[in-house]
Amino acid sequence: MDDVEESVRPVCMELGQAVEELRVSLRPLLEASSEQLKGLSPAEKASFSVSVAYALVVMFQVYLRTRGESLDEDHVVSAQLSRVQDYVRKLGHVMERSMDLHLRQTTVNVEATKRLLKQVLGPEADASEPKRTHKRFAETGAADNRGGAGSRLVQQLSSVLDARQKEE
Repeated sequence: MDDVEESVRPVCMELGQAVEELRVSLRPLLEASSEQLKGLSPAEKASFSVSVAYALVVMFQVYLRTRGESLDEDHVVSAQLSRVQDYVRKLGHVMERSMDLHLRQTTVNVEATKRLLKQVLGPEADASEPKRTHKRFAETGAADNRGGAGSRLVQQLSSVLDARQKEE
């Protein structure tokens, strides 16, 4: 009998240390005040709530198993764990969809932007080669700004869009 106690004692000591580490780790979560949660976004609040619920259900399930109770599918704790896992999956889908939406909103359609600029600025907006319709100061001695600024703007925007397209 002493042999069994001697082999179990280190395992029990290790379990006690693990439980104490867990207690210290969970303390900030369980003591979080509503003031601290006010700064979180709704998605972060939902993630926090689901995480705490999952941790509590799993810890209670571990507690029941250490007491030797069988946790079949009909057990209340198993049903609660299944419910929390459903919420984790739902939250994951919502977060994934919001990330997809965010990525779609930040993607620039380079070709559509070029067409739009060409339509708005007129035929002078050919970005491949800007047309020089104005005369230089040295040639005439006077400024003739017809179309010059628009062409330069289109050329600058097109070069920025081309650079972005090459990066992608």
